[in-house]
Amino acid sequence: MLAWQAIFSEGAGLRLEDEQKEQVKSSLDRAKHDLIEAVWRTYKHVLLLDKEGNFKVTDLGLPNSSQETSMVALILRNLKTDGDLLDAIAPGYLLRNWPNAFVEWSTKSLRDAFFASPQLVRLVQADALKDTIARGVHEGTLAYVGKKPGGGYDPFHFEDGGFNAASVEFTDDMFIIKDEVAEEYRKSLERPPVPADVTPAPISTGPLDPGTPPPVSTEPSAPARFSWGGNITPGKWMNFYMKVLTRFANDPTLRLTLKVEVAPTGAGAEQKVQEAEAAIKELGLEE
Repeated sequence: MLAWQAIFSEGAGLRLEDEQKEQVKSSLDRAKHDLIEAVWRTYKHVLLLDKEGNFKVTDLGLPNSSQETSMVALILRNLKTDGDLLDAIAPGYLLRNWPNAFVEWSTKSLRDAFFASPQLVRLVQADALKDTIARGVHEGTLAYVGKKPGGGYDPFHFEDGGFNAASVEFTDDMFIIKDEVAEEYRKSLERPPVPADVTPAPISTGPLDPGTPPPVSTEPSAPARFSWGGNITPGKWMNFYMKVLTRFANDPTLRLTLKVEVAPTGAGAEQKVQEAEAAIKELGLEE
């Protein structure tokens, strides 16, 4: 194609006849078409991470440019056919894949999980989750809430027919909760408040009388702490993040220390090391 392109661009200097110019143009167009078809036939494999962290290979067969408007469109169509890519999901899918550690699932963490974890189905667009949440609020399977500083939820949308997807925000401050949690919270709002007992307990310097309850300790409990170190195989990196670290992702006390050791061999080993070093610099990390 480049050869015919060079001849075509230098047509005036070569003093080509009109018939020859038409032949050059026809040959250039044919070469462009052949090149496009060669690319379509060559780039026909799609690799995805499956739920176990292994590669799933999809062979698109013998694709050609007449099958779709673009290669991306062809890939998306095949992923949808195989069930690896969806336009939308039902609220029940969120309930079946709810992290055990979460009572409230932040909408930002929810969105990020769908684009980070091979455990979850791929979505074409993140905004599809907004429709899922809105449907869940309508049906009463989910509630969309924000946390109040003193406890409780505000806003609190549950079994709300007027709630729509445009009201959903992907932030760390907004959450979804399951229907049973929402039901219990709504019932708590209907119960009369329990009056606080402000009568001070009698102070005694002598031995306790029989039947007198022991004084309640006001010593603060030890702060919660979690720490782990060990080796993780590459296939479990994402699972470790989703099942262990996501619950602490927004905690300012979280500290991660990573040590990587690899000694590649064979062709291209030195280039891989150089590329890794360059990537470290691009990330703004210490060498």
